[in-house]
Amino acid sequence: MKQHFVTKLITTISIQCFSVSLFAHERDLFSISLEELMDIKVTSTSYFDQTRMDASSSVTHSDPAHWQELGVRTMGELLNNMPSTISPQGFATSRVTSIRGFFDFNSNSGIATRLDDIPVNKLRSGTGMLGIEGFDLATLSNVELIRGPGSAMHGADAFHGVISMQTYAPTEATKTVQLEAGTEQDGAGSVLAHFEGEQQGLTAVLSQRKLGDQALQYEYNEPALGQVRSGERSNELEISNLVVKYSAHVRTGTELYANAYLFNMDANQLPGIGATLGEPGMADKDWSYYRSLTSLMKLGMNHQWSDQSKFSVFGYYWKNEDVYNTDFRDTVLGVNVEEQRQESHWGLQAINRHSFDNGANLAYGYEYRGAVLDEFNVTALDNSGSLIEVQREEAGTESDSHSLLLDGRYPLYLFDLGKTEIVYGLRLDEFEEFDLQTSPRLGLLQHLNDRTVIKLLYGQAFRAPNLLERFGSEQIAANDDLQPEALETIELVLQTQFEHLFAGITLFANDWSDAIRTEALDVPVNGVDFQFQNTGQNKAYGFELETLARWNKFRFDTMLSHVRSKNDDTDEFFDAFPDWMLNIGVGYTFNANWDLYSSTRYHHRRQAAEVFSAAAMANQGPETFLRTDIVLAWMVSSSLTTRMTIRNLFNRDDFQPGYMGQVKGVPDNGINLSLSASWHL
Repeated sequence: MKQHFVTKLITTISIQCFSVSLFAHERDLFSISLEELMDIKVTSTSYFDQTRMDASSSVTHSDPAHWQELGVRTMGELLNNMPSTISPQGFATSRVTSIRGFFDFNSNSGIATRLDDIPVNKLRSGTGMLGIEGFDLATLSNVELIRGPGSAMHGADAFHGVISMQTYAPTEATKTVQLEAGTEQDGAGSVLAHFEGEQQGLTAVLSQRKLGDQALQYEYNEPALGQVRSGERSNELEISNLVVKYSAHVRTGTELYANAYLFNMDANQLPGIGATLGEPGMADKDWSYYRSLTSLMKLGMNHQWSDQSKFSVFGYYWKNEDVYNTDFRDTVLGVNVEEQRQESHWGLQAINRHSFDNGANLAYGYEYRGAVLDEFNVTALDNSGSLIEVQREEAGTESDSHSLLLDGRYPLYLFDLGKTEIVYGLRLDEFEEFDLQTSPRLGLLQHLNDRTVIKLLYGQAFRAPNLLERFGSEQIAANDDLQPEALETIELVLQTQFEHLFAGITLFANDWSDAIRTEALDVPVNGVDFQFQNTGQNKAYGFELETLARWNKFRFDTMLSHVRSKNDDTDEFFDAFPDWMLNIGVGYTFNANWDLYSSTRYHHRRQAAEVFSAAAMANQGPETFLRTDIVLAWMVSSSLTTRMTIRNLFNRDDFQPGYMGQVKGVPDNGINLSLSASWHL
């Protein structure tokens, strides 16, 4: 009776708050061993599945059991728990993500975002971060983050890193429902169903998530009074996702599939422009709004030539419609601005994969990408009520690229120490607008024994300028002479695994040349003072130390990062990116039914926010971020699991980095609680 009462209570609370969400367990978090954890395959670092020890890139893998353990609700919250990564909210964008330094306005334009191997970066902004929160975790089976360049596999956008998301793909018939509700007026709901027929499979996922008024308090300088004042943002977010996937084995070794996706996101009162104008012009209404709707279709075929050879091909088409709005009528700009944009993207990828008896493998193929900025309309309403509507000149701009791909690995036995592996990759990208771009990578993996490996990794990446950088905006002059920027990286990695402990250390150095950044013009153009230009050199360097331990009923997960990045030309550091980051996770399994996990994040940064003017330097001293979350899980039965999550346990007033001169940065959430219940039917 007691068990039934508790189950009914949690269900009632959740339904009253209208929250439903869904995950099917990929792995049992309560009992997974370290060996099983290390055997999880990553798919974004090669065209062949690899373990973390085999991977030739620094990569972090996360799946539903992991993000449930952390108590995260959205993609942005998950990214903030990744090593050497920050993902605060930004001006008219759901997240501004920066990996291994270089945090500023352009951070997003250098991270390839992929969904089921489809590139989903925008043509105008060059990023997939504007609406990254629109991909609900409930629809995903895993997320992988590559720290460092990935152009050799993923092309022009994979400059500072790669975010690879895979939608849910169960291998057996299942139906799952989860309900969740919380104190921030948040609720989530999702339903997953997978049906297996003779040689056919159908998966459908429907999810809804809402974060209500979070009442985030922020500070701003009031020059007239010489005081620091405060404002409030609701920071509301609503997400709706639909994923339908069908597959059929038409004959031995051949599979055909068709996937359809719909992702909708509506964000209310995101951060505004802070002190970009040199003063807090938006004051206690420092807000922006962003809406995004993405529809996508993917068709493909996998064919197994033999046990050692496989061919895969897929084509895709997706369309994104987004709207950005900010009210500047109380500022020196004096207008309410709304931008409506629509983009269409299409492409094709064909890959041949071969594995050999000696452990070598080889993949090669072709990729085509096309895109067009269908519409770009700007509406400005001034204080007198006058309305100006303009279609931007870049509307109708198209982009096409053709690429050749190579990815492989070859084992050698050069030393008595153990197996040596040469890992190599190459991508050639031909654009209409630019010269042929070459992105090579090369790695040397020396296995000292079955449980210890040393890696020396080298890679090159490039990023083509996006339409915003080429055509400018109302505040930034156009530049038709922009050329792609380039990045070189080198990493030295040591990883070792014992029965109860995994430890790894990575030393890295990045050299960024021809960086595309906003520069002040000597002579204004049509009243505009800034322009995107190819500038000089930037560098980043640091180390990452990771440990995973499983001992009796305890779990210990730690990641320590030290990162410094600087502009070599000006000798100025990107001090808003944390120079020290520490993640500590401690879990304890009481018995087969009860589990507790605590995660603590510490960041130290030398400057609260990036600034654009001397006036914005006020109150931009060092900042410390310290937050603890706990998750208590109760496995009521084999089909029902409940969780209670408390975020920001000590209710600290923490701030994440800002890039528009915000005082102290961007505020984090206060203490909040949520309850969830997952049913596997």
